[in-house]
Amino acid sequence: MYGNKSIKKRKDGSNYKDFYYYGCKHRNMTRGHKCDYKKQVHEEMLDASVAEVISKLVSNPKFSDLIRNKINMEVDTSALDQEIENYKIQLRKLYHNKDTILSDMDSLDYEDKHYQRRKTDLENHLYKTYDKIDDAEELLVSAKAKKRSLLADKITGDNIYKALVFFDKLYAQMNEGYVAKDYYLEFSEDLGKPIKIEEDTTVESDTFEGLADGIRKIERLQDKLIQREKQLAVLEDKIKRENQDYEDKYNNENVAKLRAFDERDTAKKELQEILKDYYVDIKSILSKVHYHEYQYMDKVGKKDLILMIEKEYELGRLLGKTSKEVSLELGCYLIGIYDYFQEYSKSFDVMLVMAELSDYWVDLETATLNWANKEHILYKLYNEIERALVNYRVKNERRKNFEGYLQTIKKIRGY
Repeated sequence: MYGNKSIKKRKDGSNYKDFYYYGCKHRNMTRGHKCDYKKQVHEEMLDASVAEVISKLVSNPKFSDLIRNKINMEVDTSALDQEIENYKIQLRKLYHNKDTILSDMDSLDYEDKHYQRRKTDLENHLYKTYDKIDDAEELLVSAKAKKRSLLADKITGDNIYKALVFFDKLYAQMNEGYVAKDYYLEFSEDLGKPIKIEEDTTVESDTFEGLADGIRKIERLQDKLIQREKQLAVLEDKIKRENQDYEDKYNNENVAKLRAFDERDTAKKELQEILKDYYVDIKSILSKVHYHEYQYMDKVGKKDLILMIEKEYELGRLLGKTSKEVSLELGCYLIGIYDYFQEYSKSFDVMLVMAELSDYWVDLETATLNWANKEHILYKLYNEIERALVNYRVKNERRKNFEGYLQTIKKIRGY
């Protein structure tokens, strides 16, 4: 049905009182057939009858309980509260993981040969942690929004329930026509004066004041909830900005640190090149003695030559070489110098290194061999050369040379 309004005029041209009525809305084949119900139901009579039925319903305790159950006055948010708490715990763990990763990155040892790999792994872990933090923050905001929505629905349900409970009181204040707090306009054909209904409104007044207080309280709670939501949004935005600032600061510091590391690497490489050049230059000077240029050695002098040899061992160590590796590289040069200046002990030590490590040759100087024979240590050299032959460490084309070394030692020893 739909509401309609009938306006009629008197013979003198003045209007009768407006007449409101309900009529069938399916008169024009709306449902496939034409409705033949032509009566007009007086709106005030029907409204009063409906209001009477509703008033009797809401005054029934069983109806009140049914409405309360339908609206679900008691909203259970425990599941959402637990979900929100879980997200908060997860976020605290993620923030802790992030701080731990940053701390680990700061404590990385650049000298570690696995530095770059460890740094890359930590950076990847950090980026994944940031992704997890973003996801957890979004889930937390979503869960809080669900709870706020549920609570808002509960407030709406409360209002509906209260409106139904006090329907008869509210309806009395919402009659058609002129409305006043404690007046009802009784209409006749011509508009008459309002007739005051004398009745006891003490309880009714108290009821409406309580309802008004409840509505005002709800409005205050809603305003407070809106304010808290705004504060929460501001705090969440602040946290995100702080996280972004911290991340930017870390990235800037990390870039500066990496730049310093790169500069240090470049300086180290340059230093290594200088050390290599220095090493090669000294080796070139010492190599001249291999050709027995005694006059050259006398000109340079024993002291300076010994200092150059010591410097060569120091440079070799800085370049990552062992003392034996340096002795093998400079073998014949060192033996020639030590033998010429009668440093037989040092010369013999270099011969032992060559016999131990070289697969090509051993420089034997007669003066050094004679000294070793007198010191009864020549057997060490013999044993080392023999071991090289037995273990097939010597190249095939050089085996005869090493066998010749043994014969030379035997002649000096006499057996």
